Amino acid sequence: MNMKSVIEGVLLGAALIGLLSACAKSDMLDGPESTMKVFRGQCIQCHGADLKGRAGKQSNLLHVGSRMNADQIRLVIEQGGTIMPPFAEKLTEQEIEELAAWLAEKK
Repeated sequence: MNMKSVIEGVLLGAALIGLLSACAKSDMLDGPESTMKVFRGQCIQCHGADLKGRAGKQSNLLHVGSRMNADQIRLVIEQGGTIMPPFAEKLTEQEIEELAAWLAEKK
């Protein structure tokens, strides 16, 4: 095996890892375009694009649908939580409903 083949193999491997990594990240934000726009604009700062949370364990949304139903999630979005501010004044009812429904699917 010559040096050129080794370099090509390393570059191909790095490209595949990057591609797979990008796919994994985008899969987390897989909802309707309008809902993802709201999430990116209002939620991603604390909850992260990977939904793992950036503000401690309670901001992790990976499996929130297995802990809470859509109505419970909606109430938290509207009223806030322990460290989460309320969004009833910042989001429309439809945006809140759509976010809650999307998050309830995360099981």
